[in-house]
Amino acid sequence: MSRYFFVLITVLLLLTGAYSGNAQTTADVRDVSVMPGDSWVFLRGTLEPVVQNERYILKDSTGEILVWIPGNQWQGLMLKPGDTVVIAGEVKHKSNGTEIETKYVESGGAEGPVYTDIIQLKNNTSPGWVRICGRIVRYLSGDTYVFADESGEMRVAIKDHIWRGLLVNPGSLVEIGGEARRRGGRTELTAEYILKVTHE
Repeated sequence: MSRYFFVLITVLLLLTGAYSGNAQTTADVRDVSVMPGDSWVFLRGTLEPVVQNERYILKDSTGEILVWIPGNQWQGLMLKPGDTVVIAGEVKHKSNGTEIETKYVESGGAEGPVYTDIIQLKNNTSPGWVRICGRIVRYLSGDTYVFADESGEMRVAIKDHIWRGLLVNPGSLVEIGGEARRRGGRTELTAEYILKVTHE
């Protein structure tokens, strides 16, 4: 009896979106070492010069951590040692310590995320990497969805592994980061991450 009750409660939690699996997290550096591997994390801090092979030291008030920032993630961003940055990426626990595999980096001078409106994307002929905030309004097919903000709608490709167990109810406010490209006169976004925005 109790086993069936547990299964029923689990199913209800999944259906209502109360359980989000390996949810994305915003953290201080000191929190990262205890996070599960492959957790998604945002960090704000200052970057120190290159250690080796596109690896840097990111420092905040709680400590420091090694971050790997591949060259293609810079998107033309010019920084000098000591500048504040915001990075987003996956926690990787290795035999020689923990590091962040960075998927996104931006200047951290402004407080809070900077989002691009869909209308701005559609008017830009070479949009590149962006962060958008809005709602997934419908599923099309395969890994393609329609995403909307107050300025319009666009197609977003979200592959299965990007969801990381995150359950999104219709109408939930989400943030998506990824590469936007023009295809056949239409702008489409390929998601690198998705997370729920809690201040709805």
